[in-house]
Amino acid sequence: ERIVRLFKGTSGVYDPVTIRHELTHTLEQMMTPEQRMAVVQDWARALQKAIKQGLFAAPDYYYAGPAISQTGGHADPRNQEMDICGHNHASGIIADGVDQVLQAARTNLRKGAHLLKIMVSGGVVSLTDPIGIPQYSSVEIQTVTSEAKRRGSYVTAHAYSASAIIH
Repeated sequence: ERIVRLFKGTSGVYDPVTIRHELTHTLEQMMTPEQRMAVVQDWARALQKAIKQGLFAAPDYYYAGPAISQTGGHADPRNQEMDICGHNHASGIIADGVDQVLQAARTNLRKGAHLLKIMVSGGVVSLTDPIGIPQYSSVEIQTVTSEAKRRGSYVTAHAYSASAIIH
């Protein structure tokens, strides 16, 4: 019954056995060698509450929300021929320019993120961005880090290449 209350407001109706199974499955996925950070948002927030309330043993769990990425960046799922963009999907928010990255940061924090994740380089499976090229301007990065600091949080960055790390 305690677990069911954690899921109030999420999509679907789940019995306690199903919820515990799904939460355990989510934790197991997070413990793979890849250390996945992105999980479905409703489950992630409920998982955060369940761990905090001590419903089952788990490592410290920090939720970043969807990664913030530029158009054509590492979290932009579109290929070169696709023009339609939802700007917000399970693993990323597409945000360009200071105003949009600030809004994306505030949105993630409003939805319960402990920290923010930005994509500052391409990746191995990126469809449209080379792995070694830095993404986001220094002003855009400073905007996200300043907002996180103001809110008592911090930023983690997906940075694959040395030039992206230095940037």
